[in-house]
Amino acid sequence: MSMSMKQDRSYSHPIIDVGYVGPRSYQPNPAPSKNELLTSQVTPIRVPSMLVLSNLTNLLSQIISLPALHTAVLFTPAGQLVTFVSEPIRPKDEVRIIVGLSGEVWQETREQGYGMVDSELGRIVVVPVEDVERKPGSTAEDPLPLMLIALNSDESMEWTELQAKGKLVATHLARSLSKYREFLVVRKPSTPPTTSAIASPAPVRS
Repeated sequence: MSMSMKQDRSYSHPIIDVGYVGPRSYQPNPAPSKNELLTSQVTPIRVPSMLVLSNLTNLLSQIISLPALHTAVLFTPAGQLVTFVSEPIRPKDEVRIIVGLSGEVWQETREQGYGMVDSELGRIVVVPVEDVERKPGSTAEDPLPLMLIALNSDESMEWTELQAKGKLVATHLARSLSKYREFLVVRKPSTPPTTSAIASPAPVRS
């Protein structure tokens, strides 16, 4: 499966080579515009000294498929926003709703290895970025994923395609981030994030 390439959004010198899908090389730009990378401060993850967020954002941008698949979000299992890509750009508060909702869906469906939900924001699929093989029937005692990826689309995109795109970029990220597991993985706080989007579980796919 191939990824469609998006416009170059990289603007900082790479510290970690997260790699790219496809032959195109990315050249750094002097500074981000208002439609570039929007991030929250993530702790205890060392950002950006450890991770180059522009590289992660460039990778996410490659799976955006307008007009159907318009938002891709990378966040930690603890519910902390790392980075996201959205076209058109959307408020960070709205992205945080996606993070909170996706985290809750993941906790409820992690045994099957992915989560799907229909919400007021559209279809959302959440997949783990994992460096260890997840066996069927995984429990909360199993290793947490390195990160989680949430993809948000409208109803015109099939669930299977949305899930496949998420797994593709998750696999690509896992190869580069696995060496930083001790810094990336933290337990979710006891108080879950509050979400305002009304959601209904998506049908389970075999």
